[in-house]
Amino acid sequence: MKQGESFVREYNTMFLAGGLVDKHDEPTWVKMYREGLRENIRSEIGTTVFSTLEEIMQAALEIDESDTPSDTNYSSTESDDSVSDDSVSDDSGKCPKKKARTEKDPNDDIDDQDHDGEQET
Repeated sequence: MKQGESFVREYNTMFLAGGLVDKHDEPTWVKMYREGLRENIRSEIGTTVFSTLEEIMQAALEIDESDTPSDTNYSSTESDDSVSDDSVSDDSGKCPKKKARTEKDPNDDIDDQDHDGEQET
């Protein structure tokens, strides 16, 4: 069984529901579980020896969840910074969400006059 693109929490559920736990001993479960983890989590765990399936599942879960919130916080912080940077300075190198008009388009007057005339009548 492989973790694939799923989160560790989902992999834990699938692993336990797969029926393997009833057919093997604890060291075999730990080995099978480790081999099924994504490479990045497996490398974080390294060569740590786990005596129970619960220990390795918890270690993998902590690694997975410590990576996920930091990405979310970074995105949230990044978007907060971009909003404040745009409102404070145009020299930040970031594009403002809505660009201020600096030139008047001659076609705007035509549309506005027609539109304004329709509303007043």
